[in-house]
Amino acid sequence: MNRLLLSVIMSVSFLAAAAQIKVVDRSDGSAVPFASVITADGRMLGMTDEQGLLPEEADTVAEFCVRHICYETFTAGPSDRKRGLIELTPQLYDVGSVTVRNSPHEYLRMRSYCRYYSSDTKDSVRIYTESIVDYYMPLKKKKKKKAFTKIRAVRNYGIIKLFDRDSTYYNEGPQQTSSECKMKGVFSDKILLINDKKYSKINRSATVDVLNGKHYPKAVYRRNADVTTFQCDLLADKKDHSYGFWGLKLLGITMEVSDAVVVDMYRTNAANTFGLSNMIGRSFTITMTLGHKFMTKMYGSKFFSVKSNKEMYFTDMVYMSEAEARAEQEASLTGIKIEVPAHAPKLGVAIEKLKAEVMAHVKQKSAK
Repeated sequence: MNRLLLSVIMSVSFLAAAAQIKVVDRSDGSAVPFASVITADGRMLGMTDEQGLLPEEADTVAEFCVRHICYETFTAGPSDRKRGLIELTPQLYDVGSVTVRNSPHEYLRMRSYCRYYSSDTKDSVRIYTESIVDYYMPLKKKKKKKAFTKIRAVRNYGIIKLFDRDSTYYNEGPQQTSSECKMKGVFSDKILLINDKKYSKINRSATVDVLNGKHYPKAVYRRNADVTTFQCDLLADKKDHSYGFWGLKLLGITMEVSDAVVVDMYRTNAANTFGLSNMIGRSFTITMTLGHKFMTKMYGSKFFSVKSNKEMYFTDMVYMSEAEARAEQEASLTGIKIEVPAHAPKLGVAIEKLKAEVMAHVKQKSAK
């Protein structure tokens, strides 16, 4: 009986300690919220909370990957769990400068390497897309000019489960499919979040500053010698940290967002002022649950939860006139290849495994 009691106490103590595993910035020891946590077998467990603590389910897996656009990807094992602390190393960024032309500075063309990965009904990574996207951003807002986009190259990897069967696909080229369209929504011509009046109370002279919302931290500002990051929790003012689209209920559909986080990266400058030309990258993480009776036939469940992450890393910026921007957008530029920039963090085991499985299927299919 005593042995049994001792065993139970030790088990409870271990779980309590494991639940306190914290993810921090190696350079200053501050908590890193909103980092994605993915197991080695591809399950997306969620994100670290506002205190940098791991999702509870991370306690039950042997190995997992911690990803954040601002840090080197970290693979954690039993020894890290025992320490109760995971230290992320800030990602080094060496990006090109902005190209200046003699023509009027009406638009800034921002070429980016983009990534998109998403889960299926079992929260496993099943879709991965990478592409080269040109964003043409207006610089004179008084004339109400609009932003526009051009996808230059794309690769799609996916293993989709429908009606209890796996459907594997791979395609590449400049074509525009549903996955590439998702990349357009990552960036828009709206004001940059860091310059929004809602976040004006952020102390830009601090190394790290947190602005609280009604119920959760609304924004985290982090500055170092080379890179300044600004991450926003778009649901910070929601008491239950979720947002539902109630109008869809009239159609018998439920849709609820439980995570919506934007992270922007900028080149740090002496004045702590930030604009489009200062940007290094952006990520957008979202968790959405859909519900409809028809989904039971397709996925075996009425509810379908999707975790997805979109990342972009700017590789080239050019000022140009509106005429030049329009002409370049319409042109079919050749020789643009998908190459991973040096300042993009590694993907992690799960996504590399998905890519390998898809390409093995493609090779097997072509051999028949």
